[in-house]
Amino acid sequence: MRVVLHPTTPNLVVWRGNISGSYYAKYGYDWLLKRYTFSSGESWAWIWKLDLLENVKFFLWQVGHQALPTRAFLRRRHISSNATCPQCGADTKDMTHIFWRCSEVSRVWRLLSTTMANPSCTDATILEWVRHQIPCSRGLVPIAL
Repeated sequence: MRVVLHPTTPNLVVWRGNISGSYYAKYGYDWLLKRYTFSSGESWAWIWKLDLLENVKFFLWQVGHQALPTRAFLRRRHISSNATCPQCGADTKDMTHIFWRCSEVSRVWRLLSTTMANPSCTDATILEWVRHQIPCSRGLVPIAL
């Protein structure tokens, strides 16, 4: 198959989220809702049904709602000006650094188990990864948390 490009025809930006190719905020919002299923309150019910301590369930709920008082969270709320990781010194953009990408945390994951998927090697969100690992790990993830 050959694509013929005409030098006189201008490039055109097209939104693939709808048939017309036009972008409106509503289309972007609908696309995000379809893509990120954890955004609705209904999809969090699985956390509360786990056979875990209540404080672990609450912790997972906070993780899923981006509500942990991390340094980056506190900086966004103008409570603190320091958002660097105390372990490695990196600027912490989100919780994925704290749980997965920090060099010190990566060492912990390597020591914990070789049977669990390395979280930094997946495209899953933190909660998607935890949801997959809890049945496979016989409680190792809650202990690690």
